[in-house]
Amino acid sequence: MKKNNSYIIILLSILSILSYACSLNTPNPSLTNTNNTPSSVPTSTSSASSFTFIPIPTVSNSPVNDIEIGENLIDNPGAEIQDTKKDAPANWIQNSFGNIESVFSWGTQDPFSGKKYLSISVNKHTDGDAKWYFAPKTLKVNSWYKYSEVYRSNVKTRFTYLIDNPNKPQTNFPEVWKVDPSDSWNEASFRFYIMSKETSHRSIMHIIDRQGWLDTDEHKLIEIKPHPLPFPVVSITFDDIKKTAVSIGLPELEKRGIKGTFFITKNLVLNPDNSNADMVAVSKLVKQKHEIGSHSATHSYLAEMTPDKINDEMSESIKFLKEDLTIYPKGIAYPFGDFSDIVGQKAKTYFYYARTTLDGFNDALFDQYKLKIKSVNNKTTSEQLIEWVDEAKQTSTWLILLFHDLGDPNPVNEYMVPTAYFTTLLDYIQKQNIAVMTVSEAIEKLRGISIN
Repeated sequence: MKKNNSYIIILLSILSILSYACSLNTPNPSLTNTNNTPSSVPTSTSSASSFTFIPIPTVSNSPVNDIEIGENLIDNPGAEIQDTKKDAPANWIQNSFGNIESVFSWGTQDPFSGKKYLSISVNKHTDGDAKWYFAPKTLKVNSWYKYSEVYRSNVKTRFTYLIDNPNKPQTNFPEVWKVDPSDSWNEASFRFYIMSKETSHRSIMHIIDRQGWLDTDEHKLIEIKPHPLPFPVVSITFDDIKKTAVSIGLPELEKRGIKGTFFITKNLVLNPDNSNADMVAVSKLVKQKHEIGSHSATHSYLAEMTPDKINDEMSESIKFLKEDLTIYPKGIAYPFGDFSDIVGQKAKTYFYYARTTLDGFNDALFDQYKLKIKSVNNKTTSEQLIEWVDEAKQTSTWLILLFHDLGDPNPVNEYMVPTAYFTTLLDYIQKQNIAVMTVSEAIEKLRGISIN
């Protein structure tokens, strides 16, 4: 009898230990979320609207702050000084183009500081845009800069570079930042890097491209200390998904043992046209264990939607990917690169990261919900691709490349990239011994976290 009691005691002890071990892997309902992680993970349900959620662990973001070097490079940053030859702010230039009716003014009503500010009103708009910009400054190559200003506007607006090179007229105006409307003065800031072979004589343009108004004040451009990552990383991503991403991109990646990240739109896959991949093709990506991300349900402008519609776009996409492809997407790529503060908040509810179409390299201060990219299209040269890889290696940053279509050169198809450029790029990356990771894998390695 004593022997049997001993067996029972031992058995109960083992069960107790196993129960405790299992509890370590059970989500804790009391965990609170921060702005840096999805607040929940959908469980299996019959419809997108009936998803139930459980909390998940938190993820740290942007561990250090910028360190400024030197003084503000913009002359007359508060637009207080008058030009000696006209009744306008010194050092500031106004410009508009397209079918647009715009009024530029030197505002005085309720300035942020001082007595004046820059103002634009767009009364009619069909196409084109309007902007003030400071006289271009010569910046240092191989250097990081931070631009900031305070603004107020009744419409969403965006930022791009003015690159001043008389020998090479600017044809590409990449979007580098965007901001939501704000009735009161609000700060906007972003960071950027000047590559070694880039034209460094440039300005920053805050653009309004729709009917509305925009005021800006206290503009600042300053060099900042670099924040390199522990090691350089390259990620290969595809959006939509085009047939050639699977028929050409997949086998070329597999030949080299490289895994890519493919952001898939539900409606484009379920109702493919002549250019988009179908379910059979997309299933090959899953089988080969490439990362699958969300590109929304209908490929619409998310920032133009109501909060409920944004929820539908994201949850319907997740439901499709879970039920039809048996995967849960860790991230989303915003269709058209269109996002807002509300869209970003929704993304944090469903995903661990969000990839934008904002131009740039990602360093140690990267925001995993505003990941920057280098967009590859029919105007991108093979030399540019090599330069981007070299810069990522030199600066120890994370280069995310965005592709759509692969094939023969096609000047009509904006998104068509010659296959030879793609394969040359992959071979060059491998020769440089640079880590090539999916987007979620890079976040895990660089932030030292697990997002499985």
